[in-house]
Amino acid sequence: MNLKECCYMIVDAWDLIERKTLNIAWNRALNRENDNSITNTDDSILEDMNEVMSKLQICQDCDDDDMKEWVACDSDDQGFQLTSDDEIVENILQ
Repeated sequence: MNLKECCYMIVDAWDLIERKTLNIAWNRALNRENDNSITNTDDSILEDMNEVMSKLQICQDCDDDDMKEWVACDSDDQGFQLTSDDEIVENILQ
């Protein structure tokens, strides 16, 4: 597999994601209510993810529990390093 094939694989995966799934994900990320009144449960999102992975022939043996574990693996990570005031001052002075 080369880089070009990887890029095509990413494009194929992106094309399989439904617009409503992206809308819901962004609305949740931005803490907004779902503006277009589409209701979608976590289970149906996991089913969509599982379907995409199976179509791309990635992890055919994965089930919903595996997907939940994979999605939640970094739920405790804030996405940034917590620094103290002293560390901030030290970084600025460097």
